Amino acid sequence: MTRAFTKFYSEHGADLVSREYQHAADLFRSRETLFLSLGIPPSFVEGRSILEFGPGTGHYSLFNLSLAPKTYEFVEGVKAVAAELQERLEGVNNCEVNWQIHEQYFEEFDGTDQYDVVVAESCIPHQENPRALFRHMIRFVKPGGVFVMTTASGASYLSETLRRLIRDKLIDPSEKIEKQLEVMVPIYAEHLHHLDGVSRSAYDWTLDNVIQPLGRVKLFSIPDAVDALSEEYSVLGTSPRMIEDWTWHRTLLDPAKHSRSNAKRSYFANIGNIIDCKSTGVRVAPEVGE
Repeated sequence: MTRAFTKFYSEHGADLVSREYQHAADLFRSRETLFLSLGIPPSFVEGRSILEFGPGTGHYSLFNLSLAPKTYEFVEGVKAVAAELQERLEGVNNCEVNWQIHEQYFEEFDGTDQYDVVVAESCIPHQENPRALFRHMIRFVKPGGVFVMTTASGASYLSETLRRLIRDKLIDPSEKIEKQLEVMVPIYAEHLHHLDGVSRSAYDWTLDNVIQPLGRVKLFSIPDAVDALSEEYSVLGTSPRMIEDWTWHRTLLDPAKHSRSNAKRSYFANIGNIIDCKSTGVRVAPEVGE
């Protein structure tokens, strides 16, 4: 089978998935904001178990470690990336967390253990069968636990789709990667210059998001994830916070079902704001958004 990302990352090294932050406080502040947007108090993590799929070189994992979980397991299938992850974890001072790296592909990771928090950032969309991978991953969540994931839809991925089309107009995608980078990096460096919160170089971003071949892969949106959930799952939150709910809790006969259907309605109602991050006031009927 074809595995998204792993061959490309193996060829181009761990730097491709690294992040650049001048100050650790900036990174931690960003991650805390993400947790709160999702409805997860950072204090929830203390003393609990974490499983993270695709941690990359572990920049984001450092924040999770700082929250003092009891155990932390990582699933990373690219050897060079796993090696840099291990080096970063070993460099954490006064780390009393029991951590372990499983150098395996996502679908190969198996077992009966379940975890309080399961993380899968930037690794489910652009798989050949993201729904099946999602269903595989969520079975490791304990009852009452939390699953944190990245989604990508036609709306949220529109800017990258357009940039790939621009690349195809300016240079043949079959050209050598070095030549593509020579042409495209100066263009996208200017794009990234105007985007707040950038944590990667224009070189790495262009190589990963524009030049990396996608093959026969699929996006995986919030509605796709909701539709793949079974009845016992609730939708806690999204970042940005697009879920609105004015329903009084005492009137709900099935809160989990309501959370799933309401998440889809809110997504489609706010889809215009997903296309343009500068837009925060566009709201349409969910049927129109869909």
